[in-house]
Amino acid sequence: LELATAFSLGAVTFRPFHTARFTWYDRTTSDRSGDRWAFSTGVQAGSRFQRTFEWLDDAGESQSLRHVIVPQVTFEHVYKVDGEPGQFAAFDQTDSLDEQALTRFTLLNRIQRSNPETGLPEDVIWLDLVQNVLPIASRDNGGDELGLFEYELIVNPIPSWSSMPGIELLVEGEHDWNRGENRTFNSRIAIQPTEQLNLFAGYRTDQVNDGQVDFGGVARVRDRWTLFGGGQYDLENSEVLTYLARIGRRDRNWELGLTVNFDDVADEVRIRLDFTPLLIGLRPSRNYGFQGGSETWGSANRF
Repeated sequence: LELATAFSLGAVTFRPFHTARFTWYDRTTSDRSGDRWAFSTGVQAGSRFQRTFEWLDDAGESQSLRHVIVPQVTFEHVYKVDGEPGQFAAFDQTDSLDEQALTRFTLLNRIQRSNPETGLPEDVIWLDLVQNVLPIASRDNGGDELGLFEYELIVNPIPSWSSMPGIELLVEGEHDWNRGENRTFNSRIAIQPTEQLNLFAGYRTDQVNDGQVDFGGVARVRDRWTLFGGGQYDLENSEVLTYLARIGRRDRNWELGLTVNFDDVADEVRIRLDFTPLLIGLRPSRNYGFQGGSETWGSANRF
């Protein structure tokens, strides 16, 4: 349960919040049922600046790009967490939740162009930079106040920049300043040779896996159906980890998907059926105004 409110003072939007979380476990690591409460409080503060650059190309046609900068600071203190993380099997962040004070400094840069068909802005370059700082370092981070540095770069070249159709590049990761190494690193390239077909390949390394390649493709059939196939290959051990196939259908108010996963490592096959209601086509958004602004091109410069 979260209680929050957002308000603006000049160009800065503030959002104080308070949350309470309750989780019940049918089995803990002590082989008994249990529950835990956790509370947090904090505040987000952010703004948005933009500037549009216009010029004429060699053919005399008007061209433009927009640079959007979204700085944001978030402070959250998680406190009164029942039990220790070791009491619960750690499947996700809820199970490993612990008391922590964290400040996140975020700087998002977006280079956008105007889609010639719709007139709406679309991202050409997305660069998101986050630095984590832990004020109570002696309790939360072994005495080091400087936490992980997170980065994400997505490049969607303008068609005139590249001879390859529908190309997208991704680089993201987490850098540990205290150890002087990347904790995670991901890279991916996606190509869309036709409107109905997407192909991708990626590379990942982290503290557990020293080099994995994933590959696959997605095909759209008759607008509502999608077919997916892909797999993972471990470079360190020179073996295939998994194959995956999925068929899905999306209607106005729901999504349905059937996934079959062939896991060579565990030597098993898993089948999963997903049904997702879309609430009349609506999906939740939580940017709280920090990335708001005109949905049409040519809004006033505030950079």
